Amino acid sequence: SYIRMENGAIVLGRNDAEGAMVLTLENDIIYFKKNGATFGWWDGVDFHTGNIVVEVNERAQFGNFAFIPRSNGSLSFLKVK
Repeated sequence: SYIRMENGAIVLGRNDAEGAMVLTLENDIIYFKKNGATFGWWDGVDFHTGNIVVEVNERAQFGNFAFIPRSNGSLSFLKVK
């Protein structure tokens, strides 16, 4: 396994695997790329990948549904859209 810095990007990979993951910082957003294609990004608050959006401080949202914490400490799974 390795972590390298290349041309302002962070490259994460394994010696026995093809297609390392590349993290690049563009306009205050970290983009996650594999084989040159972006598969997700993090804007400092929310993580986005495909149809999944994880809002770090409040809830984990998957498409139209989300896990939302309640004031009593339990977790609700609700339709949000």
